[in-house]
Amino acid sequence: MHQLLTIAIISVTFVGAPLLAEDAPPASTSASLCSYDVCALRVEEGRIIQGRRGQEVGRLRWLNATPLLPLVGASDSARFYATDFDRRYAVGSRWAALGAVSGGVVLASMVSSNYGASTNTRWTGGDWALLGGLVLSIGAGTYGQHQLERARRGLARAIWWHNREFVSAR
Repeated sequence: MHQLLTIAIISVTFVGAPLLAEDAPPASTSASLCSYDVCALRVEEGRIIQGRRGQEVGRLRWLNATPLLPLVGASDSARFYATDFDRRYAVGSRWAALGAVSGGVVLASMVSSNYGASTNTRWTGGDWALLGGLVLSIGAGTYGQHQLERARRGLARAIWWHNREFVSAR
């Protein structure tokens, strides 16, 4: 009885496992184990999509994104650019948000302090401080946008190198 049960479990495992995992990417996404139709990555509307069926495996959010490194294969280039994306996207989104928020606060302060008719057109120390804050917030936002642009370039290159594994395996 014990041997019959063991044979039944092994048979079900060998027959059923390939059927269940037909369109699921394997744990290791190396080119020899995974086809382009199943494991290729693409980006659509802020989502990282895998395979022909369009399974969502990650998102690009406002202040963070799903780490890309675990999603790409074994290609050294794909892993390099994925690491670059992960680092730059986090930094860039936070700097861009800081620049936007601080710029809005400074502009609101400048407008409210100079709102209304005033006969004094000379700038005071507070006005110069607000102007300096505006310049710093523009700089922070610009730096953040630059980092986000480099992150997007890293994302595109990581996905290209990842998908290239499946094309060259044919």
